[in-house]
Amino acid sequence: MTNNSIEEVMLNETSQMSYRYANFIKGKLEENVTIAKTLAHTFVAQRDRDELTRENVNSVLKKVLEEKLRCFRGIHSLGTQCT
Repeated sequence: MTNNSIEEVMLNETSQMSYRYANFIKGKLEENVTIAKTLAHTFVAQRDRDELTRENVNSVLKKVLEEKLRCFRGIHSLGTQCT
């Protein structure tokens, strides 16, 4: 293999790896944006029904954070789906 072909292979592999990581990060960011939007819609609906209280908000946020922390701590890597 010539130096040019080795360089081309390395550049191609580096580009593919960058693309995979970028897509992974994009997916994680989109997942978190979706969670934030869903929470916002939930709180607006509660407000519109005059059911929005600090206790309700804290309860919902705590539940979401507990679930995300459970996933973060490695259960996801064991095959459990974390949403």
